[in-house]
Amino acid sequence: MPRTKRKNKSSKLSIQKRWCTETKTESNMDISEHNSNVAQRSSGDRILKNERISMQEKSVLEQENIADTYDGPSYIIVDKNALCDIFKYTLCGICNQSTLKLEFGHKYGFSHQLKLVCKTCSEQKMECFTSPRLEKKSNTSTPFDVNVRAVQAFLAISGGHASVEKFCLFLNMPLMSSKTFNEIKCYINSVYYLASQTVLNYVHNSVQNAYRKLNQNGSNTVTDIAVSFDGTWLTRGHTSQIGVGCVVDTLTGYVIDYEIMSKYCQHV
Repeated sequence: MPRTKRKNKSSKLSIQKRWCTETKTESNMDISEHNSNVAQRSSGDRILKNERISMQEKSVLEQENIADTYDGPSYIIVDKNALCDIFKYTLCGICNQSTLKLEFGHKYGFSHQLKLVCKTCSEQKMECFTSPRLEKKSNTSTPFDVNVRAVQAFLAISGGHASVEKFCLFLNMPLMSSKTFNEIKCYINSVYYLASQTVLNYVHNSVQNAYRKLNQNGSNTVTDIAVSFDGTWLTRGHTSQIGVGCVVDTLTGYVIDYEIMSKYCQHV
């Protein structure tokens, strides 16, 4: 077999080198293109993340603005002596003497009656309560706002009247009676029931409208819907005395009905 010439070998090697260089160049171009795509994707993700953060900050600021513009009842804990010292050097508008005195009248739970009296001219300047009453909606007496909020707070942290006693004991506050506590519990229960009925009526109308849109027969009556049922205890474990079951519509995700039951019977 004749030997190949050295010239042919060198030409083949140069061709292989040239093709390898072009292949490497193409691979480098692919890598650079991939890196640019990754950079664009990361920059896009960064922009979306920044937009998401800015939207969250905007929502937080809007909530803060709403909280700043809220003009409803809000409360602070104030020492009675500090409150009385405010009027110690305040002049009376009639006798021009600094003899104004803040007196505490009747107590209704955590709401107290305040009277501003001048000891020199014996004139009562002002009389008010430390909390407003709620709107009257029935013939029963309406409770004070601070009492309702306090009972709601203790019920939310699973505390009863015994927790209220400890709270008042450590703050050296006058105690809310158990009678007032139980009356407000009944009031809250009735208000919650009315609110739940209002919400359920809205939910039922929304579910009916959603199924009417899917109904191909053109009928306005909706009698057959798909639901799921789930139940849970009020607290974890088998020691809970109260359980709740919810019927959930699978199309809208609304809770269309619920039932609360208790293992504890008050009549036994």
